[in-house]
Amino acid sequence: NGDPGFCMDYGTVNKSGPAKLFVYNGSRTRVYWENGSGSAFEQIELDIEGLVAGTYNVDGLAIPGSSANVQYYSAANGVVNPAYGTVIVSSLDTINGVTGTFTVTMQDSTKITNGKFTTIIK
Repeated sequence: NGDPGFCMDYGTVNKSGPAKLFVYNGSRTRVYWENGSGSAFEQIELDIEGLVAGTYNVDGLAIPGSSANVQYYSAANGVVNPAYGTVIVSSLDTINGVTGTFTVTMQDSTKITNGKFTTIIK
C-alpha cells in the first residue's frame, strides 16, 4: 500500500512497521527498522550509498552512487549480511522522505522479497 512505513517478507515471515531515515557524512542514506525488545529484538539497516533516486546494487562494495547494503540482526541469531540484490529508490529527499523497493538474498540463503519503504523520514 502507499502508507508510510517499512515492510518485507524475510523468508516466509512478513516484517513491517515504522522506520526512520538517517543521513551519514552527507552521502549515505539509511532506512532503519526495528521491532521487539530483549531476546525478541530485531532490526534492518538498509544503506544507500547516495542521496538521489536510482537503482543501487547490493554488492558489499560501498561504491558512492552505485551500492547499497541490507543487514538483518536478531538478538536470537545475530547478524546476517547480504549476498546480492537490488534496491530501487523511486524518490529520495532528506527532508520529505525516501521511498523505494528492495529484493535481496542473504548470505545464509534467506530471501527478502516484497521489500518496500514508503515516505521514511528522520
